Amino acid sequence: MKKLKKIILEILALCVALTILFFVLLVNYSISSMDKKNINVLVDIPTGSSFLEVKEKLNQAGLIKNRIFFYSLAMIKKARRHICAGEYTFNTSMTPAAMIDKLIRGDGKECMSSNGFGQTCLELRDGFSTHIYLSCNFSKSPRPFLLPS
Repeated sequence: MKKLKKIILEILALCVALTILFFVLLVNYSISSMDKKNINVLVDIPTGSSFLEVKEKLNQAGLIKNRIFFYSLAMIKKARRHICAGEYTFNTSMTPAAMIDKLIRGDGKECMSSNGFGQTCLELRDGFSTHIYLSCNFSKSPRPFLLPS
């Protein structure tokens, strides 16, 4: 019985240690730039793209070093459903956290909502007031943007 308790405690300690290690590596990943070459990369995110499609486009453009850490960071920032479509210019010296923030804010040439109406998020924010939420944020403090019902 004591041996079983000891094994359970060792497994639990190992799990805690691995979790701590994962989050330390995730923090390091989120604040480290992709590379120091300082190259601008243009990425077009089509309207209606899923987060996995966006992640794949960024990966193909050479902007993601580690897919698992990028996805985990996006989950922590709750970005998977808050990314605006549009044409974005990313610099390879940006951190993954800055890239995700840019996608959430919609800092592309023309940030398009994924609502299918073909309107920019700014047009939607300024033109409507009912209760269906859009997934574009225009400030550091998230606000819902509304569509006509």
